[in-house]
Amino acid sequence: DKPLGRHKTQRTMMAVQPQGKPAITHVTVQSRLQGYTLVCCQLETGRTHQIRVHMEHIGHPLFGDVSYGGNRPVKGVRGGKYNAFLNNCFELLPRQALHARSLCFTHPQTEEWKAFDTPIPADMEEILSRWRAFLGGITD
Repeated sequence: DKPLGRHKTQRTMMAVQPQGKPAITHVTVQSRLQGYTLVCCQLETGRTHQIRVHMEHIGHPLFGDVSYGGNRPVKGVRGGKYNAFLNNCFELLPRQALHARSLCFTHPQTEEWKAFDTPIPADMEEILSRWRAFLGGITD
């Protein structure tokens, strides 16, 4: 529950700002993968970059999110094998690991309730599979 507004110096980005607009994101852990975590975010508001900014603000940027710090190794996790694996993952998923599994809204003209569900994309499923294999089932 942190208000969001334009970043003070990087105007194309958003940031937690005390005088920003209200923004509420509920985060639930789905699975932990040693340094990375699969989460489900449920929004109460719909601010620009809301999930990305809130996750970065709490120290958990989205995997592959160049703008908000998710394109670097996790603090404290280093090593040649790990870095090579991580770079391969960034190549396989050259975007933010962000997916709208469910989207619901009232149509603005017909006022009909609309609901859409879609599975996790193949590239994200592949990344999760590779992480599990790389860790050999070890989670934290």
